[in-house]
Amino acid sequence: MKHYIRIENTNIIKGFSDAFEQPLETDICINEEGGRHYNPSLFDKDMCPKLKYVENIRVIKEEQIVINEVIVEEETVIEDGVEVIIPASTVEEEVIIPAETEIYYTIEDLTDLEKADWRLVNIIPEVNVDLNSEVIQAILKANTIEELKNEIISNIYVV
Repeated sequence: MKHYIRIENTNIIKGFSDAFEQPLETDICINEEGGRHYNPSLFDKDMCPKLKYVENIRVIKEEQIVINEVIVEEETVIEDGVEVIIPASTVEEEVIIPAETEIYYTIEDLTDLEKADWRLVNIIPEVNVDLNSEVIQAILKANTIEELKNEIISNIYVV
């Protein structure tokens, strides 16, 4: 059985096994040899997503600067009507070999800022709030939607 996630923006909104549901084209396989059941806890009590799918870049090989010796063959040129022979020589040439990277993905918890922002946008969109650390903590400690609205509207948090 394979395990899949479905994302909206970067938030994980569904996790499932192909034992019970066929994935959509846009679903992402995160485990090709998973068990029959896969049903992670994806939302908190307010239906705020808990997890996000994050694109990361890993450097496999650092950029390198290589010095190559290039042989310049003997050359004959004419200067002021006189034939001049320029002897063969070697010249150092700097070659930059670019870094090699790969993209990989991780599943991470939403940050407090992301959780607070989600609650404001989805629960009380009528309020315009400046998200400083005090406001974020007030939003996150609210136990109910009513508490959240009262905390935001009754305090000086409204811009």
